[in-house]
Amino acid sequence: MTVALSLQRLAALAALATSCAAYRFEEQHLYLRHGAEAGELELWVLSEGLHAASAPDAGKVADFLDLLEAGRRHVLIYDWPLQFDLDEWAAEEEEDELVKRFQAWTAQVSVVGAELSRNEQGKPCLSQELRLADVSVLLSLIDEAIDRSLLEGASGDEEPLSWPDSETWRLWREHARARGSWSAFENGTLVVSAPCTAQSAARALSTLLTSTDKDIDLLRSLVAAATSVRVGEGHAELRFEPDEYGWINVHLPRSDWKYDPALHRELQARGRTLPTRDDAGPPDRR
Repeated sequence: MTVALSLQRLAALAALATSCAAYRFEEQHLYLRHGAEAGELELWVLSEGLHAASAPDAGKVADFLDLLEAGRRHVLIYDWPLQFDLDEWAAEEEEDELVKRFQAWTAQVSVVGAELSRNEQGKPCLSQELRLADVSVLLSLIDEAIDRSLLEGASGDEEPLSWPDSETWRLWREHARARGSWSAFENGTLVVSAPCTAQSAARALSTLLTSTDKDIDLLRSLVAAATSVRVGEGHAELRFEPDEYGWINVHLPRSDWKYDPALHRELQARGRTLPTRDDAGPPDRR
């Protein structure tokens, strides 16, 4: 089982019981700010060009947005495998001990606020602010999920990643057995690191630059948000440094989700007058 697929399946356990996103958007901005003393992570998500997957679904999406504005602990990042309905998931009966610990940690997530607005083009937007306490616990759980997926080995029905060479796979499994960290916050900077040969790093970069596979668009966007990359001595590291306000910014475009105005018309029919946004960032960045 590959690392990416294993984590995707874990994320899917927390998703709504559907095979599609609750709503769609043209692009998304993620802002993350880590508080070193309290160990909290502020997550601010702006989804622009909000729309339903199809015009007949506009009413259901409008109803769901009402729930989000009322404080429902739900967040969609990029697409449905990263769609988390935390209250629903926390109530699910799970047998896996690691999944149970993820469920228990979700009690640390609170909604600060959610608001509908419109951008300069007049299209609906959704901003959500969440606070994640004890985020170091979450990162350690993710580390454990990665370790497990590496040490369990391939399941036989999935193709392994194509770009790592055999030495990189060996280094990954050695790192997993040693329970090494895969990500951490250092003075507000998110550091993602892994053992990797220079040859594998080059192939990974080539894949990101040349592949037309839509399944790696999210990975392309995440790597593009890195402020520095270091490869050497059998190790690769990506650093995501914050701006002067302490925020890490990740831009996630969805050019394959074409905007449909049906949701906007539905909101207008319900008498919703959306305020116009004058900036894409959190309030204290404006």
